[in-house]
Amino acid sequence: HEVEYGIELPSNTARLTFFIGRLAMRTALTLISNSYRTNTPITSNSNGNNTILVVEGEDRIFGEFVQLPPVSTLDHSILKDSHGRPQVPKGFIGSISHKKTTGVALISDIEENDKSITSQRIGIGVDIEQTFSRRRSIATKILTQNELNNLGRLRGITRDEEVLLRFSLKECVYKAMHPLISQWVGFQDAEVQPHDNGTATVTLNLKSGAHEKFEKVQAHWRRIDGEYFLTSSSVQLKD
Repeated sequence: HEVEYGIELPSNTARLTFFIGRLAMRTALTLISNSYRTNTPITSNSNGNNTILVVEGEDRIFGEFVQLPPVSTLDHSILKDSHGRPQVPKGFIGSISHKKTTGVALISDIEENDKSITSQRIGIGVDIEQTFSRRRSIATKILTQNELNNLGRLRGITRDEEVLLRFSLKECVYKAMHPLISQWVGFQDAEVQPHDNGTATVTLNLKSGAHEKFEKVQAHWRRIDGEYFLTSSSVQLKD
């Protein structure tokens, strides 16, 4: 079903990014299900015949190259749900992002008593963006006035790059939140402040007040080969 779905997509770009994202997701699922099974999320960055494994902890993000896993017709089909989110196997939560020929996936297993989607209490999100853009600046569209005033304070990051970094951070936070609240969130409903150590402070102000349900919102970022920003987020509901 997954191959059939991908082939039917309307353009070569759509097909390429769909399959690259699924390869990244399968890599992450294989690793977390076998020898790499931990309590920390695993991001796999698929590009070519290899994939970069990124394991995220409380205060670090590190990576290594691993081989892409074999794909079988017996594998779980990673399609899209009605919201466009990847349908990961039962017992896991996950997120996918892709840019050109690079796809990333973030996977985490969930507690035994949390395996019903109705009781999901943690959401995760991942995003990847290029560090440059030929389009007109999107700063005023995606950043609040407070964020605009605070641009230019990251070491080694230009103001234009920081706009794209903040955009990516907001995207991954929204992906992490959506399974928990199932509502649209605008760019002005959140402020993100990236820090030099790869973390980010997230301040939410949703008009619906749904953010008051959250116990914890975390976000991390890193630069990959100078060309991409990789961001990830986790959101946890209050008990």
